[in-house]
Amino acid sequence: MKKRLISSVLVLAMVLGAAGFAAAAQKLVIYTSMKESLIGELRDAFLKMHPGIEMDYQSAGAGKLMAKIAAERESGKIMADVLWTSEVPDFYQLQSQGLLEKYVSPEVKNIVNP
Repeated sequence: MKKRLISSVLVLAMVLGAAGFAAAAQKLVIYTSMKESLIGELRDAFLKMHPGIEMDYQSAGAGKLMAKIAAERESGKIMADVLWTSEVPDFYQLQSQGLLEKYVSPEVKNIVNP
């Protein structure tokens, strides 16, 4: 339970902090394998904090998301700003392909590590 809470807080900080990236395009796009109810709550919190920025998300299984990213990469334009999935090997694969950018949220100072 504690790990899940920490993970959720980290993702929330990452998404809410990603507003700087989204501000240029006025839209934040998230690909996630998380349940619709969870991402819906996150969307509501984001829109409340950043009313001038739209937020869109694609919710699907991790395999479908990776296929979508592969197809978008092939076309030359990956649409996602944030990928939120529970499949750790997918992150290693994307990292080895040079598709991940380092990001440290300005909210990191508010995260308590028990």
